[in-house]
Amino acid sequence: MNVAQWMRHEVALASPGMDLGTALGLFRRHEVRVLPVVESGRLVGILTDIDLRDAPPSAATVGVVMRAPAALRPDQSIEEAALLLLGRQALALPVVEAGRPVGILTETELLQAFLQLRGKGPLDIAAAALECGGEASPR
Repeated sequence: MNVAQWMRHEVALASPGMDLGTALGLFRRHEVRVLPVVESGRLVGILTDIDLRDAPPSAATVGVVMRAPAALRPDQSIEEAALLLLGRQALALPVVEAGRPVGILTETELLQAFLQLRGKGPLDIAAAALECGGEASPR
């Protein structure tokens, strides 16, 4: 089981020169917590909703508050992805080929992959959520 099987292919992207208000709009519009930051199509950083929230008042652009990039390759195993996500204490990591983002893997996709390995599927996830009084949105 590899990253390509589980990553999201549609990825909202930011640029280093983007103002923080525009980045906030991307977070809200796409309902994401991580934005890969690209320049000339290549990954140069990562912006999280926490980075945006904790940005100093003087910060005007994404490039000022973004984090150093960490990324996965589509051919990496889910186990390698889990180790990198945990090691970086990341919410999600971009998936890149030749330095260009082709997807993103979040904690949610990673958990779904591990549940599938254990023989659990979307109906099991929905049932567990309903038992706890919450809503579920099976993949």
